[in-house]
Amino acid sequence: MPLDSLGQALGLLVVGGLIATPLAGWVADRKGEKVTLFMLSLSAIPAIFLLTLLNEGILLLICAFITGATVGPIFAISMAMIGNAQNQSERATGSSSFTLAFGMGCIVGPLFSAWAMSIISDKAVFIFSLLVLLCFMIKVSLPDRMEVKQLS
Repeated sequence: MPLDSLGQALGLLVVGGLIATPLAGWVADRKGEKVTLFMLSLSAIPAIFLLTLLNEGILLLICAFITGATVGPIFAISMAMIGNAQNQSERATGSSSFTLAFGMGCIVGPLFSAWAMSIISDKAVFIFSLLVLLCFMIKVSLPDRMEVKQLS
């Protein structure tokens, strides 16, 4: 992929996330965070899958925008879920721990991606993203707390 196309795709990915995050927050307030996260994840799968197939062109830019619009709001809605799950005295700790983990992912992710792209292919990063997204969807669709039956 030429560098100018890569820059355009990354720019549209960010723009998609910036536009969609307030709207996704509004939907989450009305339909619930878990439902919204599940729907965002489900909507991201086709766009990310197409990113594995495309090298350039308008369809790649559209998929980048859609990917940003569907993946971008996940951080904000997840942060809201953490805030809702914590009592007032634990909110700062929960939010800062989540932000720390997210930040560490932002450091490790590009390093892992560069390694995977040099070993496997430049599209490997999208396949890995799909797997992570599928795991996330499974986690979001599970009940909040599953009761474990004790054996007597």
